[in-house]
Parts: sequence; C-alpha cells; structure tokens
Amino acid sequence: MARMIDIVGYAAALLSYTVLILALRYARFPTISPATFLVAVYLLQYGPHTLIRSLRDLSAGVSDAVEMRYVLAVTLASYCIALAMLAVRAAYPSAIAPEIAIRGASAPLLFRNRQAAIWLIAISAMFCMAFLAVELAGPPRLKGIVDYLRGTSPHSYTALRRQLFSDAPIELLMNYTRQTVSIVLLLLNVVVATRYRSLRIAATIMAVAVFVFTMVQLNKFPLIYTLFAVGMVLFAYSRGRLSLTSKERAAAALVVVAAMGLIFVLYLVQYRAALADGLLARGDLVKLVFYRAAFAQADALRLWFSEFPARTPFLGIRNYGLLAELLGQKYFNVTSFIPRTYFGADTTYQVGFIGSGYAGFGWTGIAVFALMAGGIASFATVATSRIAWADLRLVLTIALSMNMYFFCSREFSTALLSGGILPLLAVAWWLAAIGRRGAGGQR
Repeated sequence: MARMIDIVGYAAALLSYTVLILALRYARFPTISPATFLVAVYLLQYGPHTLIRSLRDLSAGVSDAVEMRYVLAVTLASYCIALAMLAVRAAYPSAIAPEIAIRGASAPLLFRNRQAAIWLIAISAMFCMAFLAVELAGPPRLKGIVDYLRGTSPHSYTALRRQLFSDAPIELLMNYTRQTVSIVLLLLNVVVATRYRSLRIAATIMAVAVFVFTMVQLNKFPLIYTLFAVGMVLFAYSRGRLSLTSKERAAAALVVVAAMGLIFVLYLVQYRAALADGLLARGDLVKLVFYRAAFAQADALRLWFSEFPARTPFLGIRNYGLLAELLGQKYFNVTSFIPRTYFGADTTYQVGFIGSGYAGFGWTGIAVFALMAGGIASFATVATSRIAWADLRLVLTIALSMNMYFFCSREFSTALLSGGILPLLAVAWWLAAIGRRGAGGQR
C-alpha cells in the first residue's frame, strides 16, 4: 500500500511539472521574461531531478513520510504557479510582443541622444562616489577582497565573507541596492556603450565601476548574476527581441554549462588553501558545483518538512522579519535555526517560497506563496511589456527576470524587498502607466 502511495505521489509530481510547462507555453510569454525565468529557476531547483532519492545529502536520513511531503509540496507549488500565470494572462489578454524597437530615429528611447547618455554616465559616477564614501568611512572591505584574490590576505574566506564586514554600513547599502538601482544603472550603461560609439569607453568603464563599488562581494553570486544580465542585454539589444529561436536556446544551454565552469573556477579560488593542503580534491568541487546549482535547495527543504509541525509548531507571522516587527512579534529566523539544529552549523539554508510558506502556515502557506510568486512574475511580465521606452523596457525586463531567482532561493519577504522584485515591479508599473503618453510626445 505504501509503495502504491509513493508511485501515485511521484506520478502526480511529474504531471504537475508537465502542466506548469504547458501553462507557460499557453501564456505565450517571451523567452526572456520574469514569468519564464521563474519557471526555469523553479524547475532547476525543484524539478523532476530532485525526486531522485540517491541524490540527497543533507536530508539523506529523513523518513519516507517526510520525502512524500516534499513530493506533495512541489506538486502543489507547480499547480499553483501554473494557475497564477494563466489567471494573470486571462486578465491581460492582449498580446505581449517580444520585439524591442531600439533602432531608428523614431525608436522610443529614454536615452535617445548623446546628451541624455552623458547624464546617465554622470549620475552613475556620482552613485559610485557615494558608495566609495561609505566604504571609506568603515573598515577596508574592498581592500580585503582584493588582498584575498591576490593571495596576500591574512584572513580566511569565511572571515572575510561572513564575519569582518557583516555589519558594515557598506554591506547593508549594497544588499538593498544590488538588485535594484545598481543593476539598472549598470545595464543602462551597457546599452549606452552599445548604442553610442563615442561614449563606448566611458560607459564601459562606468559599468565596471558600478559593479566594483556597488555590487561586488567575495562570494560568487554577484559576478554570475551580473554577467548573465549583461549577456542578455547584449543579446536582446543586438537582436531587437526578447524571444529565442531553437538554435539560440541550444546556445543558451551551452552558456549555462559555461557558467558552471566559471563557478568551478571561482570555487578553485575560494578553496585553494584546502586544495593545497590535500583536504579537498578537485572532483569534490565538480560535484559541489552541480549540487549547489540544482539540488541544494530541494535537499535542505526536506528538513523543513521534518521539523514542522512535528518538532516545532508552524510559526505564523514570526517567520517574516519585517511583518513580525510591525505586529510586535519576535522574529524566528528559520534559515539559521535548521542548520544549527540538525548539524550544529553556523550558517543559513535558503529554500525559497515553498519553505517560507510552509514554515509559516503549512500547506496553505505553500499554496498562497506559490500563487503570489507565479502571479507577481506574470504581472511583472505584463508591466515591463507595456513600458514605452524600449531601453528601460529592456533593462527592467532583464533585471526583474534575474531577480526571479530569489523567489526560489530566499525567504519570500527577502526576495520581494532586498531581492529587488517589489521595488522594480513598482517602477515598471509606474513607467507603464506614464510611458505611452511620454513616448507619444517624443515621436
């Protein structure tokens, strides 16, 4: 009987993945869009491969009952995301064109002339100088990163990454602007460098400066995040569209593989001391790259189903920091509680909206958060498609698409705020509301 229940559960999960993909195709969203990226990241981190029990590590000892809770959770989440996408598409049935009108004298661009582009470069420079002033007021964080990369730092990776500068003002400032103002300014400079040959060097230097002074950390994510975003801007600008042909999709798969290779190289830098001392082999790093990218969140998520509600009652609003503080509740940081409880580790496990919803409100929380994630991603796709200025439409579409990653890898409230989703969505909807009238005056 138990075996039959397992078979039915896994079959339901596989069917839900199929329904999700079909819903995305039916909605006809562009290949590069927040909705498509949400589904892609969700399938990467919680897709069919995560149902293979032999791939588990952190959760290798969980019971069959806990395993089935995970299977049912991804099934519920898949259906709810699909339902939300279809509902938003039905509410906004007009076609979402994947083309971007970025060429020609009549193209509706905000930075359509050299003077406007120079203003962007100047604003970017002032933005970097503000960050540099905050950096100089605190401990020498940037110098510490450079010294570590050169191999001359007296501090370990863990000390530099998590201890020495964790409470520095520059870290807080970066965390709340990296996925919003910083990435938008950086990508707009990339557009300017592509459009204006006379400003190419200045805009390129400024894009690099924005990354160094406002985004860089010792960990790998900011670099991968930025390179992907820049690559998509260059591709979409050169093609004038947000859709991919079948050949381009195959090329995109190769790009993902290349990104895995880059992550491996960065791991070589991070763990060079352990490799030199023989404490770690390169083969272990190869396994780690693929595990972190495609299995880590699903593996850790099973511990949520082991902990709640059998050992710890559902947390309600105490699981959501800002909301808990506003309502006078003590915040319960479950992302650090789980690794400390199960492994005695002083770290955090991030499991996305599924774990965030389940720890707070159980199965209802999973359904509600999945509906919200799918709805927000779809709504963001609609909002960005209605921005009249093509350069802003391009940049905000890609920034919001990249930020969909946080729905699947951070606490839900963290994804919305410091993950940049809510601020950029508000800007996109505002631009969509005023843009057509403003652009109409330019034509």
